[in-house]
Amino acid sequence: MAKAGGKMNRRNFLKIAGIGTLVIPLINGCSSAKPNQLEDFVNFPTEIPGVEKVEKFPVEGAKYCLVHIRQRHYVDFNPNDPVDKILGLNRPTKKVLESINSHQKSIYEILLYLKQKGTTSSVYLEGVDSSMLERIRKITLIPEDDELIREVEDLESKLKERIIWNVPEGYTPEKLIQEYQQKIEAAKKRLAGHNERYKYFYGGGLRLVLEGKIDPRFEDLSLNHKAYEEIEKGRLGLAVFDDREDDVLKSIAQGSERLAVVEFGGAHAWGGKESCGENYSLAGRKSYKDNIAEWNKSHPDKKFCLIEITPRGYEK
Repeated sequence: MAKAGGKMNRRNFLKIAGIGTLVIPLINGCSSAKPNQLEDFVNFPTEIPGVEKVEKFPVEGAKYCLVHIRQRHYVDFNPNDPVDKILGLNRPTKKVLESINSHQKSIYEILLYLKQKGTTSSVYLEGVDSSMLERIRKITLIPEDDELIREVEDLESKLKERIIWNVPEGYTPEKLIQEYQQKIEAAKKRLAGHNERYKYFYGGGLRLVLEGKIDPRFEDLSLNHKAYEEIEKGRLGLAVFDDREDDVLKSIAQGSERLAVVEFGGAHAWGGKESCGENYSLAGRKSYKDNIAEWNKSHPDKKFCLIEITPRGYEK
């Protein structure tokens, strides 16, 4: 509710309604209303379900527009954790699972809205190439509920026994079997509910791709040995961030789409102070250069502008 005496202006209404707000930073004293702007950039929607804010960074004469949806994603292996180095697995806590799943559900809503509005028909999936996607399609990519799975497996194993031992007093084997079957059915329903609820955890964009509702596009995952060494040592450096960002710009420029949506971690920064102005925030980023500024200098006939989307739940 608005405070007493407060005005229900358009911004407050959009906040209460859960619709994202628009921020158009000033760049060299000019806003995105300046002439010679890419039509896809100008027409990009700013009231989108699941969005906390939309920031537009215009570049005069841009031929392409990169739309970066800043995501929070989970990493199964944490190279800074000694236990992970031994076991190679880092399971999320219930709090983390809930938080990331909710955030990725917002991304799912954002991408579905952009697809339905005809803004885009595809998305770049971070860390997924075509061969990996084919492997993912063959599995159930949902966080497991170990307790429920063990409960179902234990009950099913008992049903497979030819002779049911230890029949409680007042039971017959037939009655006990019927009770096992009822318990299995109930446990499977709870498991199905868990799977439906947490299906966004490994990525809202990936979930849309698996459902056939949006097309995938892929980054170049050919990281060199030095990059892998940096990952293993916990130093996520130039090769993991800026080199991959450059590869995405190159891929977009080689395609036919003028506007490309990229679902990448919020630590990535395609922009910088030079391309996007002094108001462009690098807080929480891993950036070694202003990718768009450098690209535009080297490719004056293939310039990029930038739109950054912060989904609901990103900062939590």
